[in-house]
Amino acid sequence: WHRSLWNRSTAPRKKKHRPEYVPEEIHLVHYPEQTSMREELVRARDVVEKAGALISKLEQDLKSMQAIELKEVLPTVQLLSDSVIANPSAMMWLLRMRTENAQVVSHALKVAVYMLTLGRHIGFNKDQMVELGFIGLLLDVGKLEMPEELLKKPEKLSEDEANLIQTHVDASIQLLESKEPLSFNVRLGINEHHERMDGSGYPRGLAGGEISIFGRMAAIADSFAAMTSSRPYSKTLSSFDAMKELFRMAEGQLHAPLVEEFVQAVGIFPVGSLIQLTTGEVAIVLEHNKVRRLDPKVLLLTRSDKSLLEKPIVFDLLRQDLVDDEERISIMRGLPDGAYGLVCHDFYKAN
Repeated sequence: WHRSLWNRSTAPRKKKHRPEYVPEEIHLVHYPEQTSMREELVRARDVVEKAGALISKLEQDLKSMQAIELKEVLPTVQLLSDSVIANPSAMMWLLRMRTENAQVVSHALKVAVYMLTLGRHIGFNKDQMVELGFIGLLLDVGKLEMPEELLKKPEKLSEDEANLIQTHVDASIQLLESKEPLSFNVRLGINEHHERMDGSGYPRGLAGGEISIFGRMAAIADSFAAMTSSRPYSKTLSSFDAMKELFRMAEGQLHAPLVEEFVQAVGIFPVGSLIQLTTGEVAIVLEHNKVRRLDPKVLLLTRSDKSLLEKPIVFDLLRQDLVDDEERISIMRGLPDGAYGLVCHDFYKAN
């Protein structure tokens, strides 16, 4: 186990003062959990469908040379924000369980939910939460103008191809501002989501304090969503391995304190993650337990020999009836989606 990651993600949280990297104009609030995950799933399903339909419509508008109307985006982003504020686990579960043909569509929804989950954890107020949702949902809209064969190319891009892909940041801003300007913070987040703390990012090579908190948060959410999704040019990582990679990137490229906050917000094994138990069974993380985040409620998919169960079984790792010297069952490791031939969205209706 990567012990430093394990310890960081499971350390008890203390009530904290405003972090020094959060600007004074961001008014922090505390969000209690408003609904159970099961209750919120009802609303979240509808919100995810609306968000997917919205991005598909934006794609069609671009193809038919129609300008993007930001006022059409706002109601969906508000619904996304409200759902994550109520219970972020429901939205994360749905995003892992559904599949999309359009890679850009799926990625945008994931980034938006990760941005909102991180913002909720830090305590961004509702107006700023909506801005985070806007950033996540729209930061890659410029890729919809890129050649599809380039986005799906499995080999390393040539220098010219990489330079073309990097223009998607400016393209996103131009497309989104064709009729009205973006808010200041949304513009920052989209402009800076590929900038890096050590100055190695693009399009402007900003570094350190030159990058806003919105850009720093977007870089983390975008990186994590990309690493845990199927990509033509790189293998899909388990959530645990992606977290390790985030901490490696926090040594120079990403903002280390915000990476710590992200792991606390999303969990070392996020809802919807495929995991293997110490007894061999493969399961999906269903819901975190507030008392012990490393003992979540899971959905068992296989027996210990990896043979598929006739029907998935809900098992709460926190509540185990142990006999005598029987060892407690725990999570052994995270698995990438597709391990042992198991694809998360195949079990979408199992819950």
